[in-house]
Amino acid sequence: MRQRHIFGTVFTVEAAIAGAVFLAVLGLLAWTLLRHRGVRPPAGAAERSERPRLEAYYAGALAVFAVFLVAWTAWQNHREHPTAGPRPLRVDVTGFQWCWTFRYPGSPAHRSVTGTCEGHDMPTLVVPAGRTVQLRLTSRDVVHSL
Repeated sequence: MRQRHIFGTVFTVEAAIAGAVFLAVLGLLAWTLLRHRGVRPPAGAAERSERPRLEAYYAGALAVFAVFLVAWTAWQNHREHPTAGPRPLRVDVTGFQWCWTFRYPGSPAHRSVTGTCEGHDMPTLVVPAGRTVQLRLTSRDVVHSL
């Protein structure tokens, strides 16, 4: 299964990145808790120190991870759905009471196949082998399934 292999790879990469980020955050949290345990800030010190350069690096790293994950997933999705070859053969399918009509608008004679769906008078959908087919379903009366 090609899809299973492709998205298995995507899952592995994204899970590894998520695990690394989790471990980094956990490590920083532990380091901060152990380093500042029981330390009181000096009198007159600001409650919060600002570090715009460090914050900019942090935001940049998050942006790089986000861009990488989106690009990686899109690239893998593109591998799953390669560009199509020739245009698909379109077949217009019209459902009516207990039966179907098949029209081939791309054929030179605009061929149409229908039947009464009684006995052996059944319409037969004919498509070429090895070519993609697009079915356009409509109904004259109620919702039908094909």
